[in-house]
Amino acid sequence: MQLRWLIISVVVVILDQLSRRVSAILLDPDNSSPLLEALFNTLNQGVGLGVSVVHDISSWDSLVLLAIATVTCAMLIHWLLRLRRSDTIRAIGLTLAIGGIVSDAINRFLFGHVAIYLALQLNLADVAVLAGFVLLLARFFITATTRGGDRSSRGRRRDSASPSGG
Repeated sequence: MQLRWLIISVVVVILDQLSRRVSAILLDPDNSSPLLEALFNTLNQGVGLGVSVVHDISSWDSLVLLAIATVTCAMLIHWLLRLRRSDTIRAIGLTLAIGGIVSDAINRFLFGHVAIYLALQLNLADVAVLAGFVLLLARFFITATTRGGDRSSRGRRRDSASPSGG
């Protein structure tokens, strides 16, 4: 059953929520250090990776974003359930994305924003979403390349097996 992969989503949510709390402590101006400054940025409030182009998010808009996150997660879970057991790369990509989306939705629901604390203006949930979609794209291109290569090699075999007088 493909739902077993959702443990990755749960781990992403737990790690993101823990890192959010730890970063709030570590990024206190009184506890600053050069190593922390190299790894982390100041703790900012944001709307999340998926909607970073939107400014001035109101509480009503947050509900719309939560609805979008819910529908997106439902679609990704539906896709996960339809995967073959052997499709590990897609399963990991989907569950990383689901975990990141859920964690950002939790933060948006509980706090009205997501915490941005990594130096690249991201949080761990954003990194999980990006990594998940990179895996999905990589799997897509690997499949497309493999299928294209199989077709062309089969065509060459036929040509090489055909009589040369033709």
